[in-house]
Amino acid sequence: MEGAFVKGSLLVGVLIVLAIEVHFFIISRFLDKEYSRKQTLVMLVVLALVILLFIKLQFLLALLCLPVTALVIRATENRRNEADDRAAKDAELQKALHTVQHEPENAMAYIAAADVHARWKNWEEAVSFYRQAQERFYFPAIEEKLKLATRELRIQNGERWICPACGRENITGEHRCTECGSSRDSLVNIIAGIKAHKAEFRKGFHTWILISLGIPVVIGLVFWLVNVLPEGPSYFVAICVSIGLMYLIARVFIKWYN
Repeated sequence: MEGAFVKGSLLVGVLIVLAIEVHFFIISRFLDKEYSRKQTLVMLVVLALVILLFIKLQFLLALLCLPVTALVIRATENRRNEADDRAAKDAELQKALHTVQHEPENAMAYIAAADVHARWKNWEEAVSFYRQAQERFYFPAIEEKLKLATRELRIQNGERWICPACGRENITGEHRCTECGSSRDSLVNIIAGIKAHKAEFRKGFHTWILISLGIPVVIGLVFWLVNVLPEGPSYFVAICVSIGLMYLIARVFIKWYN
């Protein structure tokens, strides 16, 4: 009986994890329209494989299938998006440069080329084209774009840094923001943020410590009761405690997800 109880507890635990995976990797992403029809079909086929593996008691493989498939889909999607972005970038640049070559005195052609470079964060080329546009026709909007591109180029070259707290531009030699005093080092700011919200972090940390230590203690207590109490009451208590644990895990998950 004790072996059956352990196997039953393992089955329930695996089912809980699989339910969470199905929610995260299939239902949630389908409702948010992150998957195409083809990708949804692939995930459903994998889900059928997961069910088959679960029936065959291949729990580890069953738990890995959905996360691995979702990771492969995301990586494939990212590579396709990067390829599309590169193609769009090349097309925009070719069109802009073609206009500049055929209309060398047209300031708007230089602005269009500079805008394309700015969208793709090619700041050196953007500054060059904005300056050439300004030489041909002065316009306040060109001046503002040139200032922005020059600022971004300095940041890209390490001559300036932007304060993560207030957005102030600072020179490289400054280690703290001249506006708000925040450190340039992100780690220092993270530590300062933790100290500022120490009570909230402490409360969450204590909660997870209690759960991490409490669940093994409760499981150990259940097995002790199974061995000490008579067969009927012991399994009744074990079932009640197991249901309580499942409820606690589901409640923590729902609270964290929301």
